[in-house]
Amino acid sequence: MTKDSITALMGKGAEFQGQLAFKGTVRIDGRFLGSITSEGKLVLGKDAYVEGTISVGELEMHGTLQGDISVAHRTLLHESARLTGSLHTALLAMEEGALLQGDLKMSKDLQLSPDARALASAEHPVHFPASSLEQ
Repeated sequence: MTKDSITALMGKGAEFQGQLAFKGTVRIDGRFLGSITSEGKLVLGKDAYVEGTISVGELEMHGTLQGDISVAHRTLLHESARLTGSLHTALLAMEEGALLQGDLKMSKDLQLSPDARALASAEHPVHFPASSLEQ
């Protein structure tokens, strides 16, 4: 498995509410409400809508994200990205047309949440505790 291989995929039209913790790279193209924690990479496709608290190692966005976001390493907002809320990241790159509305804090010494750090030693690559699928 390469560094950028997808560990899990939530496809277009899928809806999920709850908590997501993972290792590796996860791509979301559907609708997710809740919290996401990982030292890995989160990729939001063009049709993705995510709302909640996010703490990840790397974030690549094409879709819509609303909430409190912490990214330890790098945040990349493509031209179709729409981010509303607070973003705390070590590095930010934005394409022309991307929207960032809210608070931005950049620092090299960003620490991930304890949940994301603990996940690095977890046995299973993807974990969905206390989750429910919206109908």
